[in-house]
Amino acid sequence: MAATLQTSSPTAFTALDWLDDLDRRVARQEAAFTRAQRVAVVLVALLGGCIAFMWVRLARFASGNPQAEVPVDSPDPTVHQGVAELASTNQSSVVDTRPLASPTPRSTRQSAIPRVQFLSGVIDRLVKGINESRRQRGGVETGYALVGKILGDGPSRVMMVSGLIDEGPSSARSGGHHQADRQYQQRELELLQLIDADAMFIGDAHLHPGSLDSCSAGDLRTDSANVRESHSQEMVFTIATVASAHRGNRSPDSLYHDGLKLDFYYLGKGSAYQYRHFRPEVVDGAVISAAAELRGFAAADPVRTRLDFENLRRLANYHMGLVQQATSDQARRPCIVMKHKTGGFTAMIAFSADPRQRPDVFVEDNAHQVMQFQPSYLNGAWTPGLVWFTPIILDIEREMSARRSVCAGKRIDSPAGGRSASVGMKESGPIGDEPWEALPL
Repeated sequence: MAATLQTSSPTAFTALDWLDDLDRRVARQEAAFTRAQRVAVVLVALLGGCIAFMWVRLARFASGNPQAEVPVDSPDPTVHQGVAELASTNQSSVVDTRPLASPTPRSTRQSAIPRVQFLSGVIDRLVKGINESRRQRGGVETGYALVGKILGDGPSRVMMVSGLIDEGPSSARSGGHHQADRQYQQRELELLQLIDADAMFIGDAHLHPGSLDSCSAGDLRTDSANVRESHSQEMVFTIATVASAHRGNRSPDSLYHDGLKLDFYYLGKGSAYQYRHFRPEVVDGAVISAAAELRGFAAADPVRTRLDFENLRRLANYHMGLVQQATSDQARRPCIVMKHKTGGFTAMIAFSADPRQRPDVFVEDNAHQVMQFQPSYLNGAWTPGLVWFTPIILDIEREMSARRSVCAGKRIDSPAGGRSASVGMKESGPIGDEPWEALPL
């Protein structure tokens, strides 16, 4: 057994040495391959990071906004959605002890932010309403919806704030919270759209009882949701505080009126959905509002009234407007004015003070002669909300077309059985001159 082991020993050792050498070479190759893999992974990661960095820089340069968008918390899906297409999350502001970041200085504002104009009547009514609420309720929030429209497009566009809607009978308020009655505000907006079809919900204004003259975190959540749900993707917001709470410090970017300090903020697509503090232009003009006669008429049948006004605006041959007519007792009543573009006549439908009474219909021809028009279905009892105005205008157009085809001064009957008769009114143009006064549109 010993001899056998001695003779076989050299051969066994040689095979083991070869296997050990093979294992060492394989291990060296695997180690080299692993190092190459690690180097390749590092190089790919560096290249990917460079590409991502350049992509972000190019995207920011292309958008003209070097600042990153501030993330906004999603609104609570259980919050009631109110005012139509316009962003209807309930207005709710929670006055935090810590304000948001300071407004961006004027010199660094984005060029895409539009000009913003407030009618002087809006500022007057806003301040008067807030001060009245302070006298009645003390240190609680109160607010309004801002109504207006956007004129033009692109960098030259103008946001015009022309009206206010109060918070409504079902609003909720406290010292640090305000929630408007959006259903009420929606109905009021639809009424104002009878006067100006382009009117829309364009922002909010509310009082902060303390000295916080910037938008709170609660404001940001509500306002961002409103803006992102709106058609325009941009709105303006007004924060009112008592001027004396700032101990004599006055800001050139604020408006001061009747003891209140007003601060204005833009939020929307022009500012990457961040607040931008600005000072608006204040231009002369009365706040848009619905007269009692129009309000009473529309209340009889809101849907029919809205559709009828839309149909009147769709008549391609007419310019439509709404004016106020002077009455014998120096009062004013709203009047629809339809001026024919080529026919040389103007049709007018004047609302009565009592919505149960029939409206008066007049026609002014190109000689400035004013005649009363009496369509047959307006004779007798008048039921508000059951007569369409659009057919009246079309009847007038048929009669005036027939008048042009006969001798001057000849009197004819209208196809609808109505008749035009001269009435004793001042022979002057109905728009702008007495006894007519244009409403703010």
